[in-house]
Amino acid sequence: VLFDAAGCLRKFETPEQICQEFFDCRKELYKKRKAYLEGMLQAQSNQLSEKARFIMMKINGEIYIENKRKSAIIEQLQKHKFKPDPVKQWKDEQKRKELEVCGEANLTEDEEEDEAEENEAVNVELEKKVSDYDYLVGMAIWKLSMEDKDKLLAESEAKKRELNILKGKEWFDLYEEDLKTFLDALDAQEEKEKNEANAGKIKPKMKVEKAKKRQVKDDSDSDSDFIVKKKEKRRQIIDDDDEPEV
Repeated sequence: VLFDAAGCLRKFETPEQICQEFFDCRKELYKKRKAYLEGMLQAQSNQLSEKARFIMMKINGEIYIENKRKSAIIEQLQKHKFKPDPVKQWKDEQKRKELEVCGEANLTEDEEEDEAEENEAVNVELEKKVSDYDYLVGMAIWKLSMEDKDKLLAESEAKKRELNILKGKEWFDLYEEDLKTFLDALDAQEEKEKNEANAGKIKPKMKVEKAKKRQVKDDSDSDSDFIVKKKEKRRQIIDDDDEPEV
């Protein structure tokens, strides 16, 4: 009896059933992960493209935002069909889905209709919020250059290529990549521990040899001191004998 993917106790008849339960669970998670990465890359690519288009239109004098009211700026951007921040919109959508899964955003159809009617006027204003277009109008003047425009376009194309590569993969391709990364990291860690263990064996041996050499040196030094003192004592006796009698 073990806990299944839903956290419920379940009796598995064979080891194969346990493996199948694990496989099905991982499969669904990797599918969700793939969809998440695709959405993130798409949003990032769209944001970079919109930034580059905004810079180009600003350079060409097609958009003027200086000394204008915020509402007028938003209307101008909407007129040129600029999208609200794609990354912000995508993150808000992900958050809403998480709340729905947790049961914190579940509304009945009647409640949704009532809420839509009550907030219809509010939603019109929310669409014009400056925060939705802050990713454009909030850019520094230094960023409104031809070089930055080209850089943003290059980054956008790179995101699109990465997205296309990801779309060409299956969920099990991501699993195999993770498995390879894990095995490489495990091999590196084992090699590191092996080297540290070998270094630990060598160091004590070197310390013992140094200690022995130091002991031999100390012993030799003590013998020499004894010999020197003995010679000095004999010399003192001879000197005493040579003194003249008074």
